[in-house]
Amino acid sequence: MDVRNRVKNVLKMCGHALVSTIHVRMDTVEHQLTTINDQNNNIAVTQTALLHAAIHSIEVQQQMQIKMQEEIDSLKRTLEAHGLKQPSPNGDRPLELHKAG
Repeated sequence: MDVRNRVKNVLKMCGHALVSTIHVRMDTVEHQLTTINDQNNNIAVTQTALLHAAIHSIEVQQQMQIKMQEEIDSLKRTLEAHGLKQPSPNGDRPLELHKAG
């Protein structure tokens, strides 16, 4: 029986060692999982911010295009009112006076 008790004692000690090792490993896995979840949340926040910035940029670009077209139309009207020709699209000719007929 003495051998039997010794075997039981050894198994208990090994069992405690295995259980503590498993707990340490599980704690490490839980910590890694928490870190990954935090990183995923940060990525989601960053992607949302980038999406909002892109939407804002597109909206501003559209507003700027509208304003630019309004300015071009205004300039054309001003040129016509003063009897000037519009410059060529490539911009290599200076403004010329319109000859009234």
